[in-house]
Amino acid sequence: MNAYEIFMQNQSEKGIDVERALKELDYLAIEVPSWGFSSAGTRFYTFTQPGDAKNFFERVDDCEQVYKYTGNGKHICMHIPWDKCDYHAAADYVKSKKMAYGTVNTNMFQDNDYRLGTLANSEARIRDKTVGALNECIDVARIVGSKAINVWTIDGSDLPGQNDYRQRRKWMLESLCKSYKYLGDSDIHFNIEYKLFEPSSYHNDIGDWGTALYYANLLGDKAKVTVDIGHHGFGVNIAQIVSLLIEIGKLGAFHLNDNNCADDDLIPGTLNPFRLFAIEHEMVEGLCHDDTKEATRNIMQGIDTSFYIEPKVEAMICSVVNIQEAYAKALLVNRVKLRELQMDNDILGANKCLKDAFNTDVTPFLTEWRRRHGIEGDPYEMYIKSEYCKKRLER
Repeated sequence: MNAYEIFMQNQSEKGIDVERALKELDYLAIEVPSWGFSSAGTRFYTFTQPGDAKNFFERVDDCEQVYKYTGNGKHICMHIPWDKCDYHAAADYVKSKKMAYGTVNTNMFQDNDYRLGTLANSEARIRDKTVGALNECIDVARIVGSKAINVWTIDGSDLPGQNDYRQRRKWMLESLCKSYKYLGDSDIHFNIEYKLFEPSSYHNDIGDWGTALYYANLLGDKAKVTVDIGHHGFGVNIAQIVSLLIEIGKLGAFHLNDNNCADDDLIPGTLNPFRLFAIEHEMVEGLCHDDTKEATRNIMQGIDTSFYIEPKVEAMICSVVNIQEAYAKALLVNRVKLRELQMDNDILGANKCLKDAFNTDVTPFLTEWRRRHGIEGDPYEMYIKSEYCKKRLER
């Protein structure tokens, strides 16, 4: 027997239908951020490397390599205005590569007008300017065929008493409503992202998932929440948040990374692979219930990383592979057994059931999945040996 057949036999003995899990892996939708292929750095300095993409079309070329060697990542996430270009040409270019667009991300943090806020700024002129920037992103989404925009604001304060919370909430809701109305009858989703702090150090207007959900509920059915792994306080159970948002139909998308101190934007799963697995476990759980199955399949798993010193395409390939591994392990959880153990209040048994899947070497599983999609070999090794990898350094 080959490695996959041995793997399948071992999993079958544990009550897992491997072929069914293999087919379910087809639905994993990973979007790759355009900014992940450009020069990046800290707030103090931007580091450059040979081959860093210089425009949106080069970023698409790099994204294509990730898709080619991993089988995931066919959706590219734009960032406006970093990706300003001929959007009609950009739409055609991505389509020619048999790829698609993911989310359009909005930039409301690189303008001196935004120093004291954007959608909740005390000046009506600046609030209107910000709404205009959001509406521009909606226009771009319509042109390229994206199904969602991601809204993240820097709004907040640095000192107690600096602002009136109630007034800022009124301004925020008023501004969000204007842009949400601009969606019209389109099928574009309005995903609201949150962040615990930064750049505001005392409070952020949308500082947690509950506040993001508060606004999403007030806006309407097209408004949902983007969960970013690095945007929470220490000790927060992100899997629990994901479970709730899936159940109520308000999980719009992910920004997947890993963090050490705060929003460090490390490769997903590098420091805390079990946390990533626990999140993917809730995603697969969403597929097991008729009322959430289809909605869960439409949730885009976006990578939100800005590689400071790592080679860009290679780091993005590692990011996608880590997500694939976590999702594959989640598909191998014996959920029938797990529910029985949970109902019996077998605490350690239930935990062991989950950890058995997490500790599984899914290499044969993913190798077989890639083989069936025309991909041979280890994604990282195959890319660094490719002609594209060598020529990229010359551009």
